[in-house]
Amino acid sequence: MNISFVDHSINDKKKTISRPNPSINIAIMTQTSQMKVVIVGGSIAGLTLAHCLSRYGIDYIILERRHDIAPQVGASVSLMPNGSRILDQLGMFDAVSENIEPCVFMQTWDENGRLLSETDAPILTGKRLGYTITFLERETLLEILYRHLPDKSKVLTGKYVRSIEQDSKEAVVICEDGSRYSGDVIAGADGIHSTIRSEMRRQIAKEGTTKDLEALKRDEIALSAEYSCLFGISKPIPGLEIGHTHRSSGKGASTLLFGGVDGKLYWFLFTKNEERTFGDGIPRYKKGDETNHVAKYMHHHVSGNILLSEVWKNRIVANFVTIEEMENEHWNWNRVACLGDSIHKMTPNLGQGANCAIESAAEMANSLAKALRDDGSKPAIEDINSALSLYHQKRNVRANLIVKAANKFTRVEALATTGDWVASMFIIPRLGDILADRGAKVQVGATKLDCLPMPKRALEGTMPWSTNSGIGKEENRKRRAQLALPLILIALWFFWKKTPEPKGFPVTKTFSEVKLDMLSSIANAIPFATIWTIESYRRGNALTVANIFPTAFLLLAQKLGIELVAPIYFFFHYVQSPQENFAALDNRLTNIAFAKILPLAILSIFLGPSYCIWSSIELESAQWIYDNAWYWYPVYLTMFLRILKFIVKDTTRLNRIYKPTADLSYLRISYSISILICAAFYLYGSLSSSTSIAFLTQELQPPIQPIQAILGAFSELWAAKQTSLYGAAFYWTFLHFADLKFVGKSKQSWLLILTIFLSSTFLAGPGVGLIVMWAWREEIMAKKHVVPE
Repeated sequence: MNISFVDHSINDKKKTISRPNPSINIAIMTQTSQMKVVIVGGSIAGLTLAHCLSRYGIDYIILERRHDIAPQVGASVSLMPNGSRILDQLGMFDAVSENIEPCVFMQTWDENGRLLSETDAPILTGKRLGYTITFLERETLLEILYRHLPDKSKVLTGKYVRSIEQDSKEAVVICEDGSRYSGDVIAGADGIHSTIRSEMRRQIAKEGTTKDLEALKRDEIALSAEYSCLFGISKPIPGLEIGHTHRSSGKGASTLLFGGVDGKLYWFLFTKNEERTFGDGIPRYKKGDETNHVAKYMHHHVSGNILLSEVWKNRIVANFVTIEEMENEHWNWNRVACLGDSIHKMTPNLGQGANCAIESAAEMANSLAKALRDDGSKPAIEDINSALSLYHQKRNVRANLIVKAANKFTRVEALATTGDWVASMFIIPRLGDILADRGAKVQVGATKLDCLPMPKRALEGTMPWSTNSGIGKEENRKRRAQLALPLILIALWFFWKKTPEPKGFPVTKTFSEVKLDMLSSIANAIPFATIWTIESYRRGNALTVANIFPTAFLLLAQKLGIELVAPIYFFFHYVQSPQENFAALDNRLTNIAFAKILPLAILSIFLGPSYCIWSSIELESAQWIYDNAWYWYPVYLTMFLRILKFIVKDTTRLNRIYKPTADLSYLRISYSISILICAAFYLYGSLSSSTSIAFLTQELQPPIQPIQAILGAFSELWAAKQTSLYGAAFYWTFLHFADLKFVGKSKQSWLLILTIFLSSTFLAGPGVGLIVMWAWREEIMAKKHVVPE
């Protein structure tokens, strides 16, 4: 079959598409099974499925309605890492790379050209996952998929499918021209107006159970449309740079524009319809409607100083369509299954439509491969049904969550509600890399082709791919709260125990003992101040309690006692800081400027008051230093860090992309200083106090006077403090190391973990033990790891 591909581009020349590269070592299995799949639709989903099936040695045929396998309709597609990785497995990503420009920068505007935000997060995404975000013409991607097929004779064009039949032996596709094609499976990749989906539903209506029929009723009203899209390709315009994405938001309308290869512009205008329509009531636009439609938005800014009118004036091709939205409960029935837009249709704003189609193709092939028999004979209907049900089970939740996210994003950009307006204008522009984090969650749990190895690019990223993570696979915060509940119980227990019944005989402390109590209070705070400050500047903790309220917690610890406050902090920190927050290496990173300053801050804030108290010859002066220079240390620490930040070069934005371990050397110094100070205080206390290590957990609140205490009550209170503070710290540390082991970052045995924790505690005190473990955790989190799949 001779199929020509014509480029409607700037110079109107033939497009050059790379031939399959014979040097790419991708296994294409010879046909070893009698299983055959009839793929209806030569779409991105259909062609990708053909490639995936060929890798498993499964026979196929593609029936495409159009006479041209890659028509130019003015459409572009966004390739995201989840789609690119599968194309890389199939040996086609190099060909794709020759026809794309990576997205390196993104700016967001309002409809009047006011800048809302700008970010280089697209580069960060590429570093994390090994693949950049990009756009290319749909025609080009279809050409690449077609040209790389091992047997193009299996692609038949001009085949309009009319109906299907299926029984226990085979499935048959019947075309409008009277031709019939049989196979073991029918895969519907025929788009939003899918004949295969309609035929599948017709059979469900005949054969389904009551439960099936109830789901069918919901599916039949699932197709709706509330937005339309005018999309096209335009010639370059000065000021719109290659590799830059521009998004703009306005009431009822938003735009997306990307500068691609040679400056060619891929653009979209999304607009809200007058009403939401369903099923057959969804309008279809005719040629000429786009001119009347775009006239209403000519003054809408696509960037700071460029209007949509200029993009429209420079158009090469454009098209106007209604954007359908659809989620389905039934994806398969007996020998029939659907994929791509025919079963999970979303709005284009998130750029996931083609990528989800590619994922579904890979998952369908993976599932069908499980029905293959060792002797190569045809699989039974039960095996086929089981395989297609597995495909649905593995793809349904993830795909529908992405559909929901995409559809919601469209409404946010169109300022559909007051909440969307607030989010779009004020909240989202200030979220920084949190949006990139959410985007990465969509990508990282993607399907891959199980029969082929992970591509080198995918392994070079700083964020491990895993089908057990990402959207829909997030850790259950309620479960984490349940695991952390003992921390709250410890705080409540101490609150109950902290006012014991007086008993015994009164004793009076000497001035030396009072000074030792003051120094013990300082030593007691060092590990918590160090760790909590570091956690507050960690990227993965953004918008958590640990990030927002570190100073408040340290002040409350001064006021109410560290033994009461620390367990509460531990609870919130554990619940809000699962390891999934730090799956990307750059999210472990702390702010570089603060990391550089922290060692000096620790020395100044803690050693200064300690020396003054230790060298005091009068109680009044020691008490004044404690009340003023020490008691308010959380405020001084925060001020110290924030003021000195302005004289230190902050390279966090670069380091998060190119060197996510840049802060490690500074953090090691901070941890080491804290360990040395705590160990020195511990030894000094051991030599100077009859209560030995008890001094490490004594909390002395101002004002300090010669203390009249009850010896028995003091002993009981000391025991309660010891249990509350370091019992909670031990359990908190245990929970976080359990997290590290669960995600595979830590391979150390529990025996080794406990040995290091306990030995450092007994040798140099519990404060040292806690810092040692946290410093060890830092090193573990800083190492890249690959999750085996």
